[in-house]
Amino acid sequence: MQIDEIDKMIYRELEKDGRSTISNLSAKVGLSMPAVSERVRRLESEGYIGGFTITPGEKIKNAYPVAIQSMIKLEKADKWDSFQAFLDKQDYVTWYGTTTGRFDFVVHIMARDTNHLEKILREITAFPVVTDMESNLLLKQKNKNTANYL
Repeated sequence: MQIDEIDKMIYRELEKDGRSTISNLSAKVGLSMPAVSERVRRLESEGYIGGFTITPGEKIKNAYPVAIQSMIKLEKADKWDSFQAFLDKQDYVTWYGTTTGRFDFVVHIMARDTNHLEKILREITAFPVVTDMESNLLLKQKNKNTANYL
């Protein structure tokens, strides 16, 4: 499917507010509600939209004021599944991915404070196949407009 300017407008509006109604989107892009609904459905089914989410409010943001990104090396590549299962269970992990190069995983971690962060790092490094970990404190984060990549 070819993405046109109207699809990009819809995507940008949903990126700003994933709870935006079809009626609101229709008014913003100048199409009928059925036409917008069909475009949203198509963007979802073809993998341009992976789901709808919420942005954390101030109470949530204040609950996790320390963010780090950790690069993690495992002893053996055949242990990736068990390590991923471990990460999936941790509520402090906001995202992770596998990487190329010296490390095997990059993990984004949110902690309540530095004491909580220390506990988290000890827990991860104690995982049986973790051999190395390098972490960076994130001072500022910004989510970029991913519609530019369509």
